[in-house]
Amino acid sequence: MLSSSIARLMSVITVGMVLTFVRMIVIWVDRRTEAPVMKERINAGSDRFFVDEEKRLGDTEIDSILRYDFDDV
Repeated sequence: MLSSSIARLMSVITVGMVLTFVRMIVIWVDRRTEAPVMKERINAGSDRFFVDEEKRLGDTEIDSILRYDFDDV
């Protein structure tokens, strides 16, 4: 019984780590494949965009759906 509980705990930890790793890869790929103009400063609006982008780093549409926050989707 104890060994199966430990095995379940380890599987939960492993799945959590894998999901975190996958999320990091998705963010990295998204940032590398975005249009070059999205990285350039154009005016005050682009400054606000960059600030908002840093605040939301790591958020994905899946996160919004899981939080039942459909405004960003």
